[in-house]
Amino acid sequence: MAALQVTRDQNDTQADLTEPARRPACRPKPGFRPYLMQLVVMIAAARVMNLVFKRFGQPGVIGEIVAGLLLGPSLFGHFFPDVSVAVFGATASPVITVISQAGLTLLMFQIGCDFEFGHLRDRTNSKAVGWISLASISAPFVLGPWFAGYPERQWR
Repeated sequence: MAALQVTRDQNDTQADLTEPARRPACRPKPGFRPYLMQLVVMIAAARVMNLVFKRFGQPGVIGEIVAGLLLGPSLFGHFFPDVSVAVFGATASPVITVISQAGLTLLMFQIGCDFEFGHLRDRTNSKAVGWISLASISAPFVLGPWFAGYPERQWR
């Protein structure tokens, strides 16, 4: 038996039973498999880049961060959009978002625990920290206005 839509007009007291009610499309919610596939792809890429960066004498965690950048929408999603949507979906799933935020929190905690402040007492290291801090603050201040005005100049 089909469900019928009952509508009433303010001036009409009879119900209109001629049009069947429209139901939203029933789509099954994705199960565990898509999330597992996403995690496997992300962990495999992170492990591979960890080993590559360690081979070149760099910290493995930098390789893991680079793997995340490579799998993101700016590279993998840009050059292989269909594959990116098939693996990760059009938008970030809430489950993966929560897992990534927890991972980022643990990464920052680990970096904070492993950081040795004694290295800052060395004059060479303190000068390097000063120059890096100066560059990381001044570069956005100098380049920001130029990039902000770029789209406007492009359309003129």
